[in-house]
Amino acid sequence: SLTIIGNMFKDCGGNGLSFITPTTGTGTETYGSPVERVTIANNELINTILMVYRGKGILVTGNRFVWTNAVGSGGTKLVQVDRCTDVTVKGNLFKGGGTGVFISSSAPAAGATKWLIGSGILVEGNTLRDQLEGGITVGSVTGFAYRAVTIKGNIVVTTTAQAAGYVGVWGERGCLVEGNNIDIANNRGIRTGGDVIASPAGVPGTVVIGNYIRTPGESIRIDGGYQSVIVQRNYT
Repeated sequence: SLTIIGNMFKDCGGNGLSFITPTTGTGTETYGSPVERVTIANNELINTILMVYRGKGILVTGNRFVWTNAVGSGGTKLVQVDRCTDVTVKGNLFKGGGTGVFISSSAPAAGATKWLIGSGILVEGNTLRDQLEGGITVGSVTGFAYRAVTIKGNIVVTTTAQAAGYVGVWGERGCLVEGNNIDIANNRGIRTGGDVIASPAGVPGTVVIGNYIRTPGESIRIDGGYQSVIVQRNYT
């Protein structure tokens, strides 16, 4: 296990704080022992990105992420979680940058371990302010969607107009989007989907429930290609 607590990381850039499960062998991509049981708490990361690739049992809590560089803000993901299981991102502050929290599931190569698809992801009680491209985004590729992703009780705020494709919370298949407060200057509040691809067998659709959304653009957008989507008791 590893605990990183009470530090300042400044101007470390795109690979500032990275936890990556190594690949082993040649030809077919396989993975060594995963990065496990990492706690990142009460740190300040300034112009420094946190990346966790192919990990499990990760806690990110009580940190302050600030991106002040005007150059490079576009495309910047302050926290990126890729192909992980059992990850909690809770009670952090995000200011600036491209996207606050980005959860992705790049397709493993043939023969890769299937747990890397990702499950047990919780993004809760964070405050995200003035990102250029999105507050919280969950992405996937065909056949490798995240399971059991909860985005709950977050505050997403922008005070000036953002990029044309900005989305406050973008939830993919298997997401619960609940009780978030989204107050943005333009563009979309909540969107489910993006790439219009069929859900893998047994993967539920997205549930969007009990959110407050204030935007002059689209409050909630539902894209096609899903087995089921529930939208209930939202205020727009």
